[in-house]
Amino acid sequence: QASQSVMLVNATIASSASFTLSPLLAGLHIVYCWAPSDVYSNGTIATWARDNHVRTARYPGGTASYWNWENPSGEMGFSTLDPSWVGPPAPADQWMSLDEYLDLAVTAKFAPFVGVNYVAVKQFKRPLADSLAAAQRQVAAVMAKGFKGGYYYIGNEDASKAGGLDESAHLVKQHADAMKEIDPNVTIFFNSNGITPSELKKHLAIAGESVDGVEYHGKWPFGGKPPHVPPRTYQDWLTEVPLKDHKDNLTWRTRNVELREAAVEAGFPNLLFSNNEYGLGKSSNLINFTRFSKSLVVVEFAMELFLGNFTSSAYWDTAGAGTSDQMLIDRAQDNRFNPSHFGLGMLFESAGKELYNLTTTETRVHGFCAASQPVSNITCYLINKLEETAIVTFPSTRCAPNVQLTSLVDTVDHWGQVLVASKTSCDNIALPAVSFTKLDIHF
Repeated sequence: QASQSVMLVNATIASSASFTLSPLLAGLHIVYCWAPSDVYSNGTIATWARDNHVRTARYPGGTASYWNWENPSGEMGFSTLDPSWVGPPAPADQWMSLDEYLDLAVTAKFAPFVGVNYVAVKQFKRPLADSLAAAQRQVAAVMAKGFKGGYYYIGNEDASKAGGLDESAHLVKQHADAMKEIDPNVTIFFNSNGITPSELKKHLAIAGESVDGVEYHGKWPFGGKPPHVPPRTYQDWLTEVPLKDHKDNLTWRTRNVELREAAVEAGFPNLLFSNNEYGLGKSSNLINFTRFSKSLVVVEFAMELFLGNFTSSAYWDTAGAGTSDQMLIDRAQDNRFNPSHFGLGMLFESAGKELYNLTTTETRVHGFCAASQPVSNITCYLINKLEETAIVTFPSTRCAPNVQLTSLVDTVDHWGQVLVASKTSCDNIALPAVSFTKLDIHF
């Protein structure tokens, strides 16, 4: 139960924009073998994506490190490129083919972000020429659906399988060069989880002229099973601002600062940076969270990537393996959308706009604002991590008497609901306890 007490908070919007938010921050994630026809065929996800400004969706997820796009196994962890694979593939209605994914992109009106397998050259002894030709055919298949200048990522958390950083970088370069022979306008990312500035420089020294960006992944409180990193509780989350990856103790808001400096020093000042698998870690590492509070962590995580000036982000995962209150939809609950979809739908509206920093007198009430030029109105996104109502005033902001509030709040069943209200000034705006709010302010 929310406390009846209140906290008075002053908020100040920066007078000038800090940077332009990338449109690709409004992104989803689709693991192809977790994408059965019964989840996608009725058009619900496509409609939600189109109506909520989704600009891309990463596909086929982490399976890009071993899948055969022309003959998928349809199963997690298995590849038809593996000489030991005997089949048969999973039934076709249990997974999403590249062609089906591109049809979804057409319907939902988002840009494809497609994974390319390069490591089979080392992992399964695939001839290099065959691998390069397959990558070229993949680009051609995407172009044939009307997507020229598409987005691609090469590999997924697999540099060790490729023989280490140097060999991985050489293979990435060869595949990227081959792909750009087919479509010179593609944007290609290489994948390297936990990449450090020194590792980035080494990779760019080999493949920098061939790639456009680097993607890495991260969950909250952390991904995987790192030793000696304890789980985090709901109470821990309430006091943690900004969010950080507890595996390496870096905040997502500042994660790219040293990496960008390294890219500049390496001669690639325009290198792009993405977290294309953000979301929640193993459920055992989230103690005393409900469905709603998990969703609020997801929305706050997305906010941090916006504040961190990432190029793209992909919420892991749209459907998942069927468990889950941690994904966009819960397949175990008749494919019902989790509460995160409300908040992400609001937040995605800001992608492509200019970000204005927002400072407050209470750390646990935080966010940012976004606007298009010329600025006649501005939208502020605020999460209230207090277990009490925050009464927010913008003392230096003059606004017209039509401030609109849209708040995502908890419910008894923890599926959440959206409350809509209006104010006649920028004073004494009530943000419900433990909530996410979009404020539309007109000047």
